[in-house]
Amino acid sequence: MIDSNELTRKIKTPLNPKAALIAYASENDRNFFLEIREIDDRGNMTEGRPVTLEFMNTLVKGYSERHSTTPYGKIPDNLLYCDPRKGSERYVWYNPPHKRMMFFSPALRIENAEYYLPGVIYEAGEHGMRIYAYKENVPGPDTVLYAAPFFNVTGSSVCLGNARIDLPKDLTYEKLLQYWERKFWLTEFSHLGGNGNPTKSNLVLVTKAARDRDFNLDELKQLNDMKLKEHTEMKRVHYIDNYLIDPQHPVTVNLIGAGGTGSQVLTCLARLDVTLRALGHPGLSVTLYDPDIVSGTNIGRQLFSDSDIGLNKAKCLITRVNNFFGNDWKAEPRPYPSVLKEVKRDEIANITVTCTDNIKSRLDLWNVLGKNAAGLLHGQCHATLLDGLRQHTGYGTGHPRNRTEENQQPASKLYETVESLKVITRYVKYARVKEKDSGPSCSLAEALEKQDLFINSTLAQLGCNILWKMFRNGMIEHHGLYLNLSTMKVNPIGV
Repeated sequence: MIDSNELTRKIKTPLNPKAALIAYASENDRNFFLEIREIDDRGNMTEGRPVTLEFMNTLVKGYSERHSTTPYGKIPDNLLYCDPRKGSERYVWYNPPHKRMMFFSPALRIENAEYYLPGVIYEAGEHGMRIYAYKENVPGPDTVLYAAPFFNVTGSSVCLGNARIDLPKDLTYEKLLQYWERKFWLTEFSHLGGNGNPTKSNLVLVTKAARDRDFNLDELKQLNDMKLKEHTEMKRVHYIDNYLIDPQHPVTVNLIGAGGTGSQVLTCLARLDVTLRALGHPGLSVTLYDPDIVSGTNIGRQLFSDSDIGLNKAKCLITRVNNFFGNDWKAEPRPYPSVLKEVKRDEIANITVTCTDNIKSRLDLWNVLGKNAAGLLHGQCHATLLDGLRQHTGYGTGHPRNRTEENQQPASKLYETVESLKVITRYVKYARVKEKDSGPSCSLAEALEKQDLFINSTLAQLGCNILWKMFRNGMIEHHGLYLNLSTMKVNPIGV
């Protein structure tokens, strides 16, 4: 609740108009137009300017940052770990040994006053609140954790009592930590936790003794050899090149292969493009490479029908996607160059996705992509490979590449950043894969002996989800996966 005096002050504070947002509508209310007009010092509106999509995105972003439950702003020096994702929120921070005001139930016969405390570590978020004590001034990964020497705590779990504290609307990281601390320290301490005294002696006597002198650290009880690093292991992440997150043109994508996996990936890319553009991103510009012709054996496992037989796969799929989504993507009815010197500048894309059906082409393509370390196109940072190598199993990896000094991983207090990621040839030993397990098939039945019906579509969905996370979050925790449909298991490959 806002204090009445504060509310009166806010009402009486003069506010000067700075701009007016004007909406126009047609007679049938089917067409709308927004313009913004600045207001000068005399209160007159100036010329109108159309409101752009970028302006509205900035407006919404600014409002969301100040009214959402996701904190923003400067990271406090005492914040040790942070996971702000919705539904997974968890924050770990500390206070060094200090003196603090504490409130007690009259039944405990402890005076409400300031008391000396040991170092305190807080863990709060979706699960509630936990609290620990430690002995050093500033904790480190190997800092030993002790039971918090306070009432209302069982083990480390806090019983948050009667303090009614509202979550701040303008939620910075600093205010979030203050919010949780106030919920604990403004609660009236009233009872021991379920494990009895958290100190070696009587907690009432230990607390009273800390009124006039430093807290006696010998009274702390260790918690099962627990150390701080068990609560603050930093996630390993790879930050994506800013060029892909906020580009000046659609991000270019080369999709190589339009068969079982490639035909499915193309649809995923089209959906990703629609979503990105709805979020204010320029979207994707895809070029599909494949020299093959649609045959009867492709029907069923690949996204073709009888009416497509005899057509080039790339042209057929791109025509369909362009007509459905209104894109102007391109089809190249030929193989992608397998020798670096044959690759033209306009054949290099920001993202390359390979979905070919034989081992040699995969190796040849990776040799071209791997050797192109000079970065012939600004922002060429990602080479992604998707493979379904056996009947029920598949592999997918993304390989973000930072090619310039300006694109090195940023320093982070919240995550362990990973600069270089392994390529797919580090995970898959192609020499062990029999050639008969790859390549084209003579019939659908033969194709299903090599690759199960839904292995390609499942792999495409999971692989493109990595691309979605890359664009959506600006970083990835996983850059690949192992898929086994016979056991229904997916194992992620961390960065």
